[in-house]
Amino acid sequence: KPGKQDNPPMLEYGEISYAHTSPFQADMLPGEILQAFENHMFRAPIFHHQLLPTDFLILRTKSNYHIRNIRNIFTVGQECPLQEVPGPNSKRANIFARDFLQAYIFRLFWKSRDKPPRIKMEDVRKAFPQNAENSIRKRLKMSSDFKRTGGVHCNWWVLRSDFRLPSQEEIRQLVTPEQCCAYYSMQAAEQRLKDAGYGEKVLFAGVDDEAADENDTSKIEDEIKCAPWHTTKAYLDSLKGKCWLQLRGFSDPTGCGEGFSYVRVSNKPNAREAEPETIQTKKMVTGTDADLRRLHLKEAKKILNKFGVSDSHVRNLSRWQIIDIVRTMSTARARDGEDGAAMAKFARGNRYSQMEYQEKYKEDCRKIFEVQNKSLSANHLTSTDNETSGEEDSDVDEMRKNLESMLAPSDSKKTHETKPHLDTSDTVKKTVRISK
Repeated sequence: KPGKQDNPPMLEYGEISYAHTSPFQADMLPGEILQAFENHMFRAPIFHHQLLPTDFLILRTKSNYHIRNIRNIFTVGQECPLQEVPGPNSKRANIFARDFLQAYIFRLFWKSRDKPPRIKMEDVRKAFPQNAENSIRKRLKMSSDFKRTGGVHCNWWVLRSDFRLPSQEEIRQLVTPEQCCAYYSMQAAEQRLKDAGYGEKVLFAGVDDEAADENDTSKIEDEIKCAPWHTTKAYLDSLKGKCWLQLRGFSDPTGCGEGFSYVRVSNKPNAREAEPETIQTKKMVTGTDADLRRLHLKEAKKILNKFGVSDSHVRNLSRWQIIDIVRTMSTARARDGEDGAAMAKFARGNRYSQMEYQEKYKEDCRKIFEVQNKSLSANHLTSTDNETSGEEDSDVDEMRKNLESMLAPSDSKKTHETKPHLDTSDTVKKTVRISK
């Protein structure tokens, strides 16, 4: 608890927050301290590094270069989404598009200086070219009337006198910045997939999460599974215990096992780990020497003797109790990888149980998280320079000379454009989380 810690950690940036449960995909150790960057969209671990005196930032515009001092430097880990991205043509996306259009219309009425306020259809169509005219007219009819004739109001949409225009605060509540970011993230990913050649039939597969099976993703292409509307929902559902994540795979953003693959997999290990060989063996058990129902009692006792079970322990047991012990011990030996083909044929249920798979899942999450944190917190310098890059070095030298000539003050003209602009503003915002 917070009150029982004598010396709470004092870090230069961030606010201390005591977390009884891990805010990340992997569990945190008791007393572990980890800084994090967090907002309403995502949460990500960050690691503070020692700033070298030679580090600085150059910003390039069309005509100028700006030098910016760096006071602090942090490396940011994989983002943990806190906001679900809606799928293309989904119910949530359509509702947002409707509310966004309505909020834009309300703001146009607020900007109008006429009495009563009025707007034109063309102003709305310029901002929403993808919307049909009928849908825009439907939103306008809710708050205004179209004046076909009437002097100064001809061909204008005039706000009705009996309609109360929502306040700016009410409009901001209608459409939040987080919803806008999620919607435009969906549109950007949708366009990239369309450019890659995916059609709408494949693109919209599994988007309607209310109608489709949440764990059935076998028919979806790998690139579609990496879309933000799939990865964000899979991650948030995994926190609720509705599913598990693939952890390692094609959706790992690092590509080297230092990140999590936010791809949904079934949380039923018996269903997802079923192998053809296992199914085939199960069909061939009946009527063979591996059928436990045909195992004689004397042979079962001999098998238990080989396992180290004395006769005194099985003397008062019934036949089926002895058969159950043979099956249990054979399964345990086969799972441990011990040799003995004669005993392995009586093994059943070689797959992990629900509890065992859950423990293995948590262990894998912790391993990936530790590898990621170790890589991001490392202080060693990585250099890409080598002796054979002669042409690249000449390009760098030429760029350096051009940069120096642009930044050097001129004797005849010392203007604002020739002087480097020093911007030392600090935009780092961090939080600190401590697991108890």
